[in-house]
This record gives sequence, C-alpha cells and structure tokens, in this order.
Amino acid sequence: MKIIHSAFIEKNRADIHTCIANFDISLKNYQTFTPMMLGIIGDDSNKIHIKGETIPAGIELIFTEKAKNCNVVINENFTGRANKFSLKNESNFLYLGENLNINKVSAVALGLGDAILIGDGVSVTADNSWSTGFNSGMSDNGLIVGDHCLIASEVVIRPADGHIVFDTKTGKQTNLSHSPIIIEPYCWLSQR
Repeated sequence: MKIIHSAFIEKNRADIHTCIANFDISLKNYQTFTPMMLGIIGDDSNKIHIKGETIPAGIELIFTEKAKNCNVVINENFTGRANKFSLKNESNFLYLGENLNINKVSAVALGLGDAILIGDGVSVTADNSWSTGFNSGMSDNGLIVGDHCLIASEVVIRPADGHIVFDTKTGKQTNLSHSPIIIEPYCWLSQR
C-alpha cells in the first residue's frame, strides 16, 4: 500500500531517487496517525506516518486551516531539537529520512501540493529557514535535500518569492519557480 498519490513525487521521481537512495513511502513500514491522535491541531484528512509510536522529540508539526490531505513520513533514528515543519496548503508532503540530526530548522510548504523531502543522514547545525516560496508559480514545487548533506547554521533556502517581479513588456510575473530546489547528496552548505 502506498501513500496517497502525490503529483510532486510522480513529477520528480528521478530526482528524488537520485538524491534519496532509500526513499521509502510504503505504508506497511509505518504506523499511521491523524493529527488528533497525536494531540496536534489539524484536519484529520492529514496523515502522519511514523516508524515508531510517536513523533520524535525535537519535531513540531503545524497544519494550517488550508492544510488538508497532507502526508508526513518520519523515519527512524531522528535526533535534533526545536524543529518546526509547517504544512500550509492542500496535499503538502513532508518526508524525513533515517538518521537525521537537525536542529532549529523552520521549514514551510506553502503552495498547493508542495513538498519538502530530507534524505538519510542529513545534518543541520542550527537556525535554518526553508520554504517552498510564496509565489511558487505552479503547484507541486518544493525542496529535496539529498542524503548525507551537511548544512551549517543560518542557511536560508527558498525559491523566487516575497517580491513579485513583472516583465514591463508582457506584464507577466518573471520570478516564478517551476520545479523544486534540489540539493544533491553529499553537499555541504556553509554558514549563511
């Protein structure tokens, strides 16, 4: 049995499997919970799939009112503190790989169908801010962090967003993101 269809996963399958070698979304390997079952505010159409009985310490999940039919997958051996993962729209997807050590990451999936995927063995020092972008352009955008990446403190990752830029001749917005940000395996991102 597989997690509910995700256009993001289908659209980016090759990049996901290149970046996350053990990308496991087979439900038979997880226990499935609704937010209410775990004492989290959020619509019960959202599902949290965990290898274990509860969300590991150091992870706070936030579902907004618009967050419906979202899926969160949390693998084993997570260590870290003060991480906030916000799902703000319908069909958002969050994947946390095995053996993560992440600290003080604030990550937000903003657009319809946007996803954040963090591969196995990723280490984040502290104070990171990640987003799929306010003006993501098309649905199903996101962020893929490959296996064994090292990310230092005060790193901000987000696509074209915040300020809309228009082409004066066509009147069309020019700073739209049409695909996810991909950080390939074994990358090191330095401070700031």
